[in-house]
Amino acid sequence: MPAAKGVESKLRGTENAEFATFTYQLVEEAPSFTQSWDQALPSTVADEMLANLQKLFLLKITPDEFIRNMEAVR
Repeated sequence: MPAAKGVESKLRGTENAEFATFTYQLVEEAPSFTQSWDQALPSTVADEMLANLQKLFLLKITPDEFIRNMEAVR
């Protein structure tokens, strides 16, 4: 889902317009929304992301190291 408001008209011309618009409206009307990035990424990238987030929050790597590690798995 786009993380920006006002893109509903762009969704109408897509292959899955009905579902995309329905989902967009759910998100737009929600009091809050969080993207589950580990669900939206390929498993190899998601696994690396989750492992590196854990290291980052445990102060085992720096934010710059996190970025470098994630760029390496693209």
